[in-house]
Amino acid sequence: MNKDIQDQLYDPKRKGETWLDFVKSHKHIRKPNGQLDLKRISDLWHGKDSTKLNDLRISGSRKKLARLANHLRKEHPSTKGKMRLLDPPKRWLAAMAEGIRKRSDVKNPIQTARNIWERLKPASKQDIINRAKRGEKFKYNLPLPDDRETHGTGTLRMVKPFKLVEVQANVSGKDLEDARRSGLFRSMKRNDGSTCQVARCKSKEGNVNVFVDKV
Repeated sequence: MNKDIQDQLYDPKRKGETWLDFVKSHKHIRKPNGQLDLKRISDLWHGKDSTKLNDLRISGSRKKLARLANHLRKEHPSTKGKMRLLDPPKRWLAAMAEGIRKRSDVKNPIQTARNIWERLKPASKQDIINRAKRGEKFKYNLPLPDDRETHGTGTLRMVKPFKLVEVQANVSGKDLEDARRSGLFRSMKRNDGSTCQVARCKSKEGNVNVFVDKV
């Protein structure tokens, strides 16, 4: 996915962005009469969650996701019930916003999902709209952190002269296998014959190594 889309997951208001730039990038937020909804845009600019998503206290249950979809329908009514290519389907938007809310700390998950929608290719948008028309259900599938629980004790090693930081994490056998399949790690044989997964990052600022072993 485009890097700009991933950046939206963590900072919807970009550093150095002016108020005018922010309004231009949110010009799709309009009142029913078609005029810019400057109040809602101002709420986003000041970090307020105008959609009150947090107040909904939604979870993964069908009833609460339906509740969110109904809330979105009232907040952003479509033209005569027809889906336009520029408007994300309510079920898709609800599923993505719920996934973002669970996996990140952005202040407005719904707006973040909308920002991602705007950057999708027209063909991808049309495919999602067609699936929504067929009544398909949507699951969260955006590239956010895949958190895994660590088990037992781990180690954080810092070697200041070499600007080196190493982290040792112990996970379940299933999580270790998932890490291997992710393609983010390389397999490394330990002296005791076991195999761990290691990710390395070298730069002028410092070096970071992450070792993942089976608990």
